[in-house]
Amino acid sequence: MDLVPINKLSCFGGDYCFIDGVAGHWQAAIRSVARVLTHRAEEGIITNSQAQKIAQAVLYDNPRRIYYNI
Repeated sequence: MDLVPINKLSCFGGDYCFIDGVAGHWQAAIRSVARVLTHRAEEGIITNSQAQKIAQAVLYDNPRRIYYNI
């Protein structure tokens, strides 16, 4: 997140042969993003509002735009 613009990051998405892989990856992605953004907010690097916007972007908006060209 320090080296790449937020609009270029996608923290979820990939090819899986089985649906179980998607569910597991989704949970891991959410936990990882939450951990990083919580730490940054606690350190005063970003605000809670910014953390929410970043999470929305990297977990939903960016993958949607990248994979579906929306």
